[in-house]
Amino acid sequence: YSLSNKMDNSLLAVRDINHKYIVVEGRKKMEPVIYRNVRKEDYAQIEELINQSFGLHGYVSSSKVLKYIKKQYLYSCLAEATYTCVAVKGKRVVGVIMGNAKAEYSVFSHLPFLIKMCCFQLLLCLCLPFEGKIIRDYGRLHEIYQNFSARHKGEFDGVVTLFAVEKECRGTGVGKTLLNRLMRYLKKRNVKKIYLYTDTTCNYGFYEHQGFKRMEQQSMMLKRNGEVVDMDVFLYGFNMSLFLDC
Repeated sequence: YSLSNKMDNSLLAVRDINHKYIVVEGRKKMEPVIYRNVRKEDYAQIEELINQSFGLHGYVSSSKVLKYIKKQYLYSCLAEATYTCVAVKGKRVVGVIMGNAKAEYSVFSHLPFLIKMCCFQLLLCLCLPFEGKIIRDYGRLHEIYQNFSARHKGEFDGVVTLFAVEKECRGTGVGKTLLNRLMRYLKKRNVKKIYLYTDTTCNYGFYEHQGFKRMEQQSMMLKRNGEVVDMDVFLYGFNMSLFLDC
């Protein structure tokens, strides 16, 4: 900790490696985190949060292909989501969550996102001659998701489509607050059981700590930062009757 305090207590500033404090007269104040719906102006920051959280830049050498993957990923999440929320600190998006209550979903209202998702998927296909390996790996990952889903057809009526928190803000309660907000939304819409996909490049232990149960696991090989690595892909489920709002 670094602490400076005038004898008359008119100025106080505190700083540590995990929290940022604002210098104010006579007291200390942590910079607030605001939670609100996703806006269009958030998209660029969410794309970068996706990139950093999932390490996409480690798989792709082409900046153009990375741009297409980030946008395709974002629009695929928006195309499925019936609930969105971002955590904003100052002017920075430090966390995002999206989810789906299947009974609330309408294809028509999500059509603009579906069209953009398909457009960027097409652009990725056109990049196959240049970045074929990563695009094929990306496709294999989605095949694993589809196989998981097929084995549990009809079991779930809700899903966490995207969940990412800036590294600096992990362990500060931002992630849990985002998850609780989504859970409250799903609970109010009588969702019974939800699922999510994750893998060993993410903080999958967080879900187990929140009561999610691992239901599927499959390994795949892929190239990351120039080296072939083994990645485990997971399907987690959660019974909404176990959710206790806190």
